[in-house]
Amino acid sequence: MSELTEKGTLPVGITVAGKVHKEYEIRPEVLGDTMEGEDQGHGGAGKEVTMSAFVLSRRIVKLGTLESHEITMNLLKDMDPADYAELMAGSGRLAKKRESFRAKKSKPGEGDSGAA
Repeated sequence: MSELTEKGTLPVGITVAGKVHKEYEIRPEVLGDTMEGEDQGHGGAGKEVTMSAFVLSRRIVKLGTLESHEITMNLLKDMDPADYAELMAGSGRLAKKRESFRAKKSKPGEGDSGAA
């Protein structure tokens, strides 16, 4: 799995046991996130939002003091839309960071040439 992540702050935060969690760290999406969602019955026609929430819950490495195993799709159901928008913006920043990382790695003379 990639060590590349993006950190940010949710504008509203998610409250768990009376504590508001705002600082987050998100990792890139991998195919296994979607596959696991399908295995658990979250995919299919008309379930795009459910699958998106599931995949997002898998990608959040940290939320405040919560660790990844504590961050579930059900926890995200109560998320403020502004927080969801920030996570999507963070995801976009991470995608750009990932592209830049790959571009640097694939420059001639650096990293893997792609030849087999």
